[in-house]
Amino acid sequence: MRDDLKRVKKKLSLTFAIAIIGTCVVFGLLYYLGIDLLNNYIEGTSHLIYDNEKPYIDEFQQYVSDNNISTTDVEQYDEWMSDHDISFYSVQEEGKVIYNKSNVDKLISPAKNMYDYRFTGSYELPVQFADIEAEVFIYTGFTIKLYMSF
Repeated sequence: MRDDLKRVKKKLSLTFAIAIIGTCVVFGLLYYLGIDLLNNYIEGTSHLIYDNEKPYIDEFQQYVSDNNISTTDVEQYDEWMSDHDISFYSVQEEGKVIYNKSNVDKLISPAKNMYDYRFTGSYELPVQFADIEAEVFIYTGFTIKLYMSF
C-alpha cells in the first residue's frame, strides 16, 4: 500500500511538473508572438506613428514659424518639446542629425529599440525652420500603452 501511494505521488508530481512546463511554454510563445505582432503593426503597414506624430509636427511648425526659430535655436525648441511632454525627438537635415533628445524616464526598453533611425526615418516630417527645412520626428509615448499591455 505504501508503494502504491509513492507511485501515485510520483505520477501526480510528474503530471504537475509537465503541466507547469507546458503552461510556461505556451505563455512564452504567446507573449513573444504578441510582441512580434505588435512590432509589425507599429513599424509595418499601419499609419499609427504618422497619425500620432502629425498633429505635434503641425503644432511645432506653427511654433517655429511664429517665433522665427532656426535649427540652431535648440533652447527654444527644446523648451517647446519639454512643455508638450515629448519623450523623444530628432531634427535632421538630409539624413544628418542636427539635434535629438530622449527623455529615457518616459521610454520603456522594448519601445526604445524602435527609435533607431532605421525605424523612424520613414516617419520624419518636414519642418521649415528660419534657416533650413529639416526632417523632424516626434514621439509622445503612445506605444508605451500597447507594450505595457503585453
